[in-house]
Amino acid sequence: NEGLSLEEALRESIKSMGLQAFAEKAEISISYVSDFVNKRRKWSTDNLMKYIEQVFQLKTKLSIEVPDSSEVA
Repeated sequence: NEGLSLEEALRESIKSMGLQAFAEKAEISISYVSDFVNKRRKWSTDNLMKYIEQVFQLKTKLSIEVPDSSEVA
């Protein structure tokens, strides 16, 4: 879905595939995954990128952009 943050999109993806399946592919505990999905834990950017690559075989790229002048208050 458009408009979701990376964390929210990952939470939705984890729910869709199942917490146990994600935990196994990411090689982490299901309680760690559950805490993330239920917003009791935040994952660092490094961990987010690592798990996305490991589980979904996707490369991530962090970029910083200058906002349009219309976006600056």
